[in-house]
Amino acid sequence: MIRDLIAKTIAIYSHKRVSKHGGHTVAIFDQNERLAVNQKTRDIYHKQHMRMEADDITRTRMMGLTTEDFFEFPQGFLRGQKVLDAGCGSILRNAIAFYRMEAQVTAMDLGDEWFNTARQNMSRYDVPLDGITFASGSVDNLPFDAASFDFVCCDGVIPHLADTVQVEKAISELGRITKVGGYLFISFLAGGGLIETVIHDAVRRFYKENSQFSALIDRLTPEIFDEFVKFALSNMHYTTKDEFDINIFKTLFDEDLCISIQNICQAEKRERYSIDYIKCLLQKYGFDDNYKRLKRYVKRQNIRKFFAPFHYYSENIYAEMLYGEGYVDMIVKKTDLPL
Repeated sequence: MIRDLIAKTIAIYSHKRVSKHGGHTVAIFDQNERLAVNQKTRDIYHKQHMRMEADDITRTRMMGLTTEDFFEFPQGFLRGQKVLDAGCGSILRNAIAFYRMEAQVTAMDLGDEWFNTARQNMSRYDVPLDGITFASGSVDNLPFDAASFDFVCCDGVIPHLADTVQVEKAISELGRITKVGGYLFISFLAGGGLIETVIHDAVRRFYKENSQFSALIDRLTPEIFDEFVKFALSNMHYTTKDEFDINIFKTLFDEDLCISIQNICQAEKRERYSIDYIKCLLQKYGFDDNYKRLKRYVKRQNIRKFFAPFHYYSENIYAEMLYGEGYVDMIVKKTDLPL
């Protein structure tokens, strides 16, 4: 009965050539198209990660996100455990944190172009070059034996996969390599709300359709924001006598914000999936039906600091209007073999 319910729920979301999620349609690709989407996404994010690595504020914020407290682990929980960071990114944000928790860490992403950037960041944070094992692979075809890891992290990957076929294959693979009794951390965009379904979707469409706007976003820097604000303030005297301190604006529009805007606009795919859909896939591939949704308050120095409370207090009425179900950080236990 449970098996039938899970299959029915998954079928609702996965169709032959299109799949509807969060009020929008996700196209279904063939395998070559999926590979092309994945590689383009990897190339885009490698450039963004190199920019993060070069900026002290962005790098410090990113490297401080992954802690034992966030996962609600007791101190020393991962000590000696085999951990995989699947879709690790070029700066190894999670992998370096897991190394500091004394885990045996493997970091995996597409290709090997990210290796040098990853090693640079390891050196910056005093991680020996043999402290983290590198692997090249894709989350929908993981190059590891079954039940290889005690803890698997797949952070920020699911929204950028090509389609629901690849999402399900990825979750089946994550289930295959996680030991029974082990844990999976997975994050994805459930979305809904004004900002995600209206503003972000519209901005992404405009980025694809308007070459002038896309060129601006691709070269976006704090200096461009500065130029924009200076023009506005220098011409406001025609309509108002109000005076503004331009230095206030400089703190609100920094390098970290520029990278965040590029992250929203440039990603080849940025799909939303309901919590029910992801939960059913997890159950199908051997994970517990009780998941824990994790929360962290992300401290920012730019204009996004005014929105941080709405991300954290997601059940607030204004947060629901702005972000719907929001971005989901979920941890779940592997309890059985696939259904």
